[in-house]
This record gives sequence, C-alpha cells and structure tokens, in this order.
Amino acid sequence: MPDTDPLALRHGAFIATIWSQIGEARTLAGLGPSPDQSATQLRRIRHLQRQVRKAHKLEMARQDYATPTVDGWFQPVEQCLDRAEQYFSARILTANLPPPQQGQTAIQAP
Repeated sequence: MPDTDPLALRHGAFIATIWSQIGEARTLAGLGPSPDQSATQLRRIRHLQRQVRKAHKLEMARQDYATPTVDGWFQPVEQCLDRAEQYFSARILTANLPPPQQGQTAIQAP
C-alpha cells in the first residue's frame, strides 16, 4: 500500500489492520481451510465489512471530498472483503454437501 493512499493517511492503523486481516485470510485460503476454520474466518470477514462500511459512512459524512472520490478509496478493500466472504461461504457450503453416489457426477443435469 503506497504512503500516498488517502485512505491509509486518513485512517492509518485501522486500514493497516484491515489489510493485515485480509492477508491472513488469503494465507488461510491457500491452505484449504476446514469448515470450522472457514466459519470462523467468515465471521471475522463480516465483522471487518461492518467496520469498513461504518468508516466509509463516516468519511462520506465529513464531506471533504466528492462521493466518487471517497468511494474509490474504499472500493479495493471492500472488494477484497466481498471476495473473501464469497470464498469462505462457498467453502462452508461445499463442505456440507453430501458426496456424490457411485455412478453419479458431482453436478447432475436437470
């Protein structure tokens, strides 16, 4: 993250913590987490999403910059959190699916 990132300059330690948590989620995703680890990570990601939305809302209330500018600051972190949420949700879902029966493929055509 560059030192000129307005989000980092305005929200310093908070944004550094968010990016650190995203890094931990990426590391865990690379290791193929268990359903329990995925559930824990999903709760953490959703908590971070709420925090980021709150910071975004507060930044919008300051009205120091135009809406598209502020949205652009938050877009990368929000997108990373959204992708992480989708990944860990899918891990939980696929872990709870029954295995295919003998002679069937994993996805059956209608």
